[in-house]
Amino acid sequence: MTSSAGVATCIIGMHRSGTSMVARLLNLGGLDLGDPARLLDPQADNPMGFWENRDIMDLNDRLLAVRGGSWMTPPLWRNGWERAPEIPALLDEAGTILNRAYGPRNAMQWGWKDPRTTLTLPFWKRVVGSLRLVLVIRNPVDVAHSLATRHGWSIREGVNLWKQYMDTAFRHSAGSPMFITFYDDYFQDPLCEIQRLLTFCGLRIETDESRFIEVIQHDQRHH
Repeated sequence: MTSSAGVATCIIGMHRSGTSMVARLLNLGGLDLGDPARLLDPQADNPMGFWENRDIMDLNDRLLAVRGGSWMTPPLWRNGWERAPEIPALLDEAGTILNRAYGPRNAMQWGWKDPRTTLTLPFWKRVVGSLRLVLVIRNPVDVAHSLATRHGWSIREGVNLWKQYMDTAFRHSAGSPMFITFYDDYFQDPLCEIQRLLTFCGLRIETDESRFIEVIQHDQRHH
């Protein structure tokens, strides 16, 4: 499915699932990820960059905290939580963040990536309205091993958190167009999966295909 210009694209999924790689591929295809000065700096465990807006990340963390949780311990959501009395001020702040990062957005391809948004989608649907989703899925055992290396978690803890994110992603995505892409597919037939991804988002390869392949090869070497 191809959507029209001006529709926001949000890349969601569990942490350590390849969302950064997919965000960069979309960026190469023409998706505006916002003011580069506001993006999270690369780190040793993600030298190619996270492609996450720090202000959106911070707001998502506060949204989760308001509901008594965090990205590591997702809250138990009640239907309609995004309309709670404390939410309107955060809605105004979210609008300010998007205006600062993107400016006018009526006729552009724009979006953001933050795995936390998987948990806070009902809020962002109120902010943005028409929202297109790209859900990145990776083998839960691989995700758990990555979390174990990074945070010292047990494999069981990592798999349980992966399941919570997936359950929430499918529940909160109801009513929004969503493209599901599997991390491992980029290492089997990369150009095919890249083309499927870009077509869904109304984008296309307008630069050297080798630039897209380099992103995937670097991610593969890193993992």
